[in-house]
Amino acid sequence: MPFNPGLIKAQLSDDLGNPAPYTNPAEGFMIFNDGDDQPHGFYYWEGTEWLRFLTAGAPDLTTKEATTITLTTATCGGIISDHGGVTASTVGICWSQNPQPTMADDLATQAYSTDDFSLNMTSLEGNQIYYVRAFAINDAGTKYGNQISFVTTEADNNTVTAPTNADAWYEQYTYEITWSDNIGDDVKIELLKNSSPIETIVGATESDGSYDWTLGTGYTPDDDYQIRITGTGGSSGVSDDSETFEIREPEFTITAPATNGTLLAEWVAGNAENIVWTSNLPENFKIELWRAGAMVEVVTASIPATAGTIEYNVPSDIEIYSDYELRFTSFTNENYEVISDPFRILGTMADTDGNEYNSIRIGDQLWMKQNLKTTSDANSIAIPNITDNAEWAALEDNNLDKAYCWYNNEVVNADIYGGLYTYATALDACPYGWHLPSDDEWDELTVTTLGGNSVAGGKMKAITLWNEPNTGATDESGFDAYGTGYRDYINEGTSFFYQNELGFWWSSNEVSEINSSKRALYNNNGTVNTDGNKRSNGFSIRCIADENTASGISTDAVGSVASNGATLYATVNPNNTTCKVYFNYGETDNNPSSEYGALYTYAADTNGDNSGTNVQGACPTGWHIPSDSEWSILTTYLGGESEAGGKLKETGTTHWSSPNTGATNESGFTALGNGYRSSVSSDFVNMFSSGIWRSSSENTGNSGTAWNMPLSFDDNDAILDHNAKGGGYSIRCVQD
Repeated sequence: MPFNPGLIKAQLSDDLGNPAPYTNPAEGFMIFNDGDDQPHGFYYWEGTEWLRFLTAGAPDLTTKEATTITLTTATCGGIISDHGGVTASTVGICWSQNPQPTMADDLATQAYSTDDFSLNMTSLEGNQIYYVRAFAINDAGTKYGNQISFVTTEADNNTVTAPTNADAWYEQYTYEITWSDNIGDDVKIELLKNSSPIETIVGATESDGSYDWTLGTGYTPDDDYQIRITGTGGSSGVSDDSETFEIREPEFTITAPATNGTLLAEWVAGNAENIVWTSNLPENFKIELWRAGAMVEVVTASIPATAGTIEYNVPSDIEIYSDYELRFTSFTNENYEVISDPFRILGTMADTDGNEYNSIRIGDQLWMKQNLKTTSDANSIAIPNITDNAEWAALEDNNLDKAYCWYNNEVVNADIYGGLYTYATALDACPYGWHLPSDDEWDELTVTTLGGNSVAGGKMKAITLWNEPNTGATDESGFDAYGTGYRDYINEGTSFFYQNELGFWWSSNEVSEINSSKRALYNNNGTVNTDGNKRSNGFSIRCIADENTASGISTDAVGSVASNGATLYATVNPNNTTCKVYFNYGETDNNPSSEYGALYTYAADTNGDNSGTNVQGACPTGWHIPSDSEWSILTTYLGGESEAGGKLKETGTTHWSSPNTGATNESGFTALGNGYRSSVSSDFVNMFSSGIWRSSSENTGNSGTAWNMPLSFDDNDAILDHNAKGGGYSIRCVQD
């Protein structure tokens, strides 16, 4: 009610039982309180206390701040400060995404029980602003509190950002799957094809926005794949699918070097060879050359997979007659590797005309890979080129009448089939280090290595340059025998016969006074035939390496200089069966032979005397090469194998690498670390770290090796060992 100024105004105390500001007011005495200790309004003295006249009004209240806010719910309420004279009956909250919500909007109510109340809001939308007001209802009406606002949390969601429809992913490669999310739980990642799951990539992984996936194999190449990421736990059901992307099978085919049926591809040491491949991979690769499970060298550290070809210069000092492979390794994904077919690296040799030939190791033998086509013998003496049939027919069946020709006297046949030679010519036509094979050597090839004469012919015959049916031809040996034909010894008419139908090769063995042995191959069977024929026939020649050459020592003509700077001296006996070689270590200016001495093959060491005892060999008169037993006498005298080495070695590190273990030289032997020459690679190796001294004794368990005495910079040992006869080792002579 409006205040009547005629009424008495007073300020009541905070104790309504206190009559102040009056001393003894009359019962029923009425005032209007405008003090602050009691609510403003009309009061009357009841006799013992002041009572207020109540006039009905809406309650006063404030809206509390929202709490426990989630994606779809929140809690809010109000505090009543004045009921307005009549206790509130109902309280509640109302909310809206628009300001100043009313009870016409979403609301929650409850019966009044306390001035401080809270209620829950439900069915909210995520990441939205909401406005809230509390309200109270009494008999006098409804009163709203002040407005507050809050924002609901963002919904659990994820968006797959990789892969996209621009991506092509390759099997066996690793790629990063990425997504953006606010999922607190782990996620499951699946692969979809045509919108349907086909593989669980990972059942549960931390939802950190990134996962590295290495693709397996066996996927159907297509562009309808997707990645699905789904929340787990409380976020289960929250998922997203990526854009469609493509999965491809990596294509990488090495076309050179490559096996042709059973035939290995062949490279030649020192040559430039082409490496050829095809690939659909959009990245770089490293190419390495491997042999026997170990890397030999890096061909190229990085080249685009799509380049398709590279020229590779095969090292001239590489180990030859061995099988190799190329390995292509992904520059970014080391798990992806492509390996070529095995292939063989061959050596080369030259005849006295300068014609070069490939060589190939078959079993334990080293053969020329092509037929000889020289026009001069091993001593560079010209061989008569006889084209006239009558003149050829007049040749004697002996070891003296030399002649050669090309089939049909057409020089075009020289490079393909080689020459045709009389037996007398064949005896010394092979270049130094090589010779005409004997029957025993042919038999080792055809019987021992290739499984017998009944099948060896097919394994020796080339696939081409034979007339059909070329029975059994596989050339798996790599011998590359062609149907060369031959020149008849007596026919004065047409004297050339059967090119591409047969091939005849001389053996060094004589069958009679006028006949010598040969090996024959034919186009209509896969056998090797052995018989004798007149020596004036014109047959082909295949040379086989001498023992030292087959062991890896390449011998040049007398006095020639090898590529590494070492002067080589070769002596070949008349029947060209033993090649003796000695050489200084490396560059003679840096390693003078006067200080270290020369390095010798076993043939040069023993001078052909294989008796094993009192072998003078390369030693001067009155001295000889020590046998293995004489070396043992020396080491026993010096305290045994485990300490004799130190007593033989020169002290210090002038001629030995550090630490030169145990070196005292108390014997006075003064052994130097002069290294040796390898029988395999022909390299000079281990200067200052080792020395090896020859023995005259062969290894009875392996005739291709002989005993020697090795010493090393890092131990005291002096233990006999055996190595290939073709290696270059030092000699110490012992007095007779």
